[in-house]
Amino acid sequence: MRLHLLRHAEAHPTWPDETRELTENGRESLRGLARLVRDTGGLEVEEIRHSTLVRARQSAEVLAHELKLPAKLREIPGLAPEDPVVPVARTLASEKAKSLLLVGHNTHLERLTSLLLTGREHQPVAEIKKATLLCFERVDRPSALGQAEPIWILRWMLSPRFFR
Repeated sequence: MRLHLLRHAEAHPTWPDETRELTENGRESLRGLARLVRDTGGLEVEEIRHSTLVRARQSAEVLAHELKLPAKLREIPGLAPEDPVVPVARTLASEKAKSLLLVGHNTHLERLTSLLLTGREHQPVAEIKKATLLCFERVDRPSALGQAEPIWILRWMLSPRFFR
């Protein structure tokens, strides 16, 4: 399975937090990211899941549009900045999709990345800036008990510094 994580792009500093919309600079960052992704081979995803916050939905919409992704967009709970990451990791461990994009927020994405790569949520491994896209691969290997145990490998990470 391929898992892609996208941190939302820059949003206006308005209130309430849940309704903050992307700035034009944020939209341009996503367009730049899309150009880089297209130039390096593109992106295939079966489904795009985003948090319940407006800026995450808008980031998912802009990236899907720019990359002409036919994947369905779906709003799901559990991807907000301070939501627990263990339930998400458990879901991903048994996910049947071949390729998935999650669009969310920090600190959630940084904690999820740490958990997937180290097994520890609070073991910092990457700073995920706005409009950054990461690609993981899940490899299922047998455990000592004969059950499949997921191992996550970070394949690549594109941050705004690569396309500005």
